[in-house]
Amino acid sequence: MKMWLRDKGEDSDGHETAVRSFLRFAAIAAVVAAIIIAIGEASRTDYASHEIAPAATKSDPLAADLARCREVTAEQLAADDTCRRVWAENRRRFFAPNNKPAEAR
Repeated sequence: MKMWLRDKGEDSDGHETAVRSFLRFAAIAAVVAAIIIAIGEASRTDYASHEIAPAATKSDPLAADLARCREVTAEQLAADDTCRRVWAENRRRFFAPNNKPAEAR
């Protein structure tokens, strides 16, 4: 019987079983690591991307006004003519980046 199993390749020294076990463990570990990373990213609460770097506000006078106008609600924006002008200037600069900024009116 042992001879028949050896001929069929089923009586190995455990090498094939060890490789399969390692691959199964590696796959499970990768899935667990991906889940942990996803949970960590989902639970982050730092909103540093919304802050403007100090260097940007020094080199661009419009940046400080844009930072203030980001916090304005739609109702406040209707009454705030300055924010409307700032956003219009920002759009103009975005769509025509080679032009110099318009002078303050």
